[in-house]
Amino acid sequence: MKKIALITLLIIVAIAVTVILVGRTPTKDGEALVFKTDENKVSVSEYYELLSSYYDDNYIYQRFEKDLISHLEKSETALASAKQSAEALQSQFNESQNPEQDRANVTLTLTSLGYSGLDDLEEYFANYGARTEYVQRYVFENLSTIFDEYQSQFKPRYVSHILFKVEDLENVTESEQNTMNNIKNRIQNGEAFGDLAKEFSEDGSKEAGGALGLMDSTTEFVKPFLDAALALETDELSEWVESEYGFHLIVVDTSDKETLMKDSYLVNNIINSMVSVDKEAMKQLIDESTVAFQDEAIKETIYKVLQTEGAN
Repeated sequence: MKKIALITLLIIVAIAVTVILVGRTPTKDGEALVFKTDENKVSVSEYYELLSSYYDDNYIYQRFEKDLISHLEKSETALASAKQSAEALQSQFNESQNPEQDRANVTLTLTSLGYSGLDDLEEYFANYGARTEYVQRYVFENLSTIFDEYQSQFKPRYVSHILFKVEDLENVTESEQNTMNNIKNRIQNGEAFGDLAKEFSEDGSKEAGGALGLMDSTTEFVKPFLDAALALETDELSEWVESEYGFHLIVVDTSDKETLMKDSYLVNNIINSMVSVDKEAMKQLIDESTVAFQDEAIKETIYKVLQTEGAN
């Protein structure tokens, strides 16, 4: 990859200034200038202090990351997807009840990230796609070492359920309770969970035998269901769990590492769950890109944002 020379990030200052390129200006106290006006000279350190007073560390990092990602090679898939996404968003503007406001909001977001505006919409989506692909590759290449931490923190597993709906959650009838008891008894007596899910379950997973696929502690299930599913071991059957949707009978199909490692959705689940993984991938990209920081304060800011404590 090409070497990226990061000088100091620019901000828009609402004053009339005569901008002079660093290296062609005089110095102030032996330090190169960023710009000067008729009445003032602003050095690199002073400019950074001014930048910091306007923008927080995350903003500075986002501007830096935009330039970093721009140097990634874009796959044909990422480019095609970017074109499609840009065209789709433009179509949404045309169909919006307030298209000018929508365009203004998107323009503000793009300019805050270092783009010129809507003309760079396709570039933004291309960079987003390239970034996503890079982080996915990073996780896949390091999966054997990342997985154990992911499993320990987020308890990934395959789960299935049977959803039984009642007329009134506050007043379950004797007939409804008998049906639920019958379903559970039949499973405990050896009948296949999936067969009974196809017979009795009342949600979209019914045809798949109640299978909900891969989940972890960050999956957006209703809390009673999520808590119950995470508390079970492999092949363990829950009690009936009440939620706003009805009553769930839950079983953990497996939490086996070897099985989960083969799942095509695992990489994205890890990325969505673990902030640290995304940040470590960006650190690796900085190293691979041989970024040359010409301002130590900027470098410290970038790596401060990339500290890997915590998770989503």
